[in-house]
Amino acid sequence: MENSNKKIHLIGIGGSGMSGIAEVLINSGYSVTGSDIEYNNTIKKIESMGSKVHIGHNPDNINGAEIVVYSSAIKDDNIELVEAKNRKLTVLRRAEMLSELLSLKKGIAIAGSHGKTTTTSMISTILGAAGLDPTFVVGGKVFGIDMHSKVGKGDFMVVEADESDGSFLKLKPDYCVVTNIDYEHLNYYGGIENIKSAFKDFINNISFLGFASLCADNNILKSLFPDLSRKYFTYGIEQEADYYALNIELEKEFSQFDVYCKKKFIRKFKLAVPGIHNIYNALGSITLAKELGIETNYIFEGLKGFHGVERRFQIKKEDERLIIIDDYAHHPVEITATLKAAKNWDRKIVVVFQPHRYSRMQGLIDDFCKSLKIADMVIITDVYSAGEIAIESASSLILSEKMRYTGYKNVYYVPDKKDISLNLNNLLKGGEMVIFLGAGDITKYCDDFVDSKENKKIKLQDSITIAIAN
Repeated sequence: MENSNKKIHLIGIGGSGMSGIAEVLINSGYSVTGSDIEYNNTIKKIESMGSKVHIGHNPDNINGAEIVVYSSAIKDDNIELVEAKNRKLTVLRRAEMLSELLSLKKGIAIAGSHGKTTTTSMISTILGAAGLDPTFVVGGKVFGIDMHSKVGKGDFMVVEADESDGSFLKLKPDYCVVTNIDYEHLNYYGGIENIKSAFKDFINNISFLGFASLCADNNILKSLFPDLSRKYFTYGIEQEADYYALNIELEKEFSQFDVYCKKKFIRKFKLAVPGIHNIYNALGSITLAKELGIETNYIFEGLKGFHGVERRFQIKKEDERLIIIDDYAHHPVEITATLKAAKNWDRKIVVVFQPHRYSRMQGLIDDFCKSLKIADMVIITDVYSAGEIAIESASSLILSEKMRYTGYKNVYYVPDKKDISLNLNNLLKGGEMVIFLGAGDITKYCDDFVDSKENKKIKLQDSITIAIAN
């Protein structure tokens, strides 16, 4: 976009993806306004940068705007979106605006069902360590930067590609990383074959002069390899990959591993974030960086200095009596990865889980049962609908009953999130790790629990008995 005097309005500006774009536009000199249904710290940050943000949607909010951008969370009947179309303004989806920004740089897009945010952040950190000063847009706040984005002076732009509504196909990056493909966003795609087709097209959309970094240990992604028309390099723990890890050591607060490329030792890497899933994220980043020609020492320093992303195994409180973790995991695969990482702490694990979307729960309820059983105790609160109509057979009560019927007794259904702190205070004996899981507003109740000085106690079993009886 050539004219930085244009006024751009973002519907859903407080979301993790949209706020990053807002920050880039503001820092690039554009006049930015926005709207969202609820005030949060992200909006507070955007306002501090000089942007006007309206709480609540109203047709008048777009007055003066020439371009209106909306996120995948915005429905077609949103009154601001409808008004923008009626006024014949330029209306863009988030991915279309991201594509416009990406075209100005050497674009690197990170896609995948899981691990996108962390991998995007790792790559941005590596490029920064190499002195390449990238621009980046991430779906979470990177620790040490406290922003979703940054406008750099270098040639590279790194973005997180959202596959949830297929709009990532609007992107035409020079390079890409695909972390994995899973049974996710079935409410949009309908089935795994459509998901595979979208990811194949995404990879084949990159520049003829570029390449892809792809996880060879993910069987669904691997099945696409014969149909790819772009150059790619693979990574994984299996030695058949181009880049692979050996001698993996998983500790409670870090991990380390040796990286090889086609049987040639590169060096030992150390991560300040736990879990095998983060080793995969690092391998995807290392593969991309090495093939870009970045020196190994810069890659090492970048990863060594990477301390994670907000709500990715974020320690909110830690002492001998209690550790409280806030985590974005909302898919069974992500929950499994988070809880396996937590096992290294050798503490009793108590999970507070808020399911995200009825459609996801409906398609994966048995997998949720299996993944949550890794914990020693589970509290389940009501589904965060994200605008979906409730599905009776995919409720949190049904999930808790399913877990009980399969022999897992330490599961409790607490429909009102405001009761979570009271229930936890009643249950905890000392020495536990409490992990709040979900992509909805459960993080607020994690913060409430951290700050809680509540001494009042209620009998949890009474609440679940009443709930099940009803």
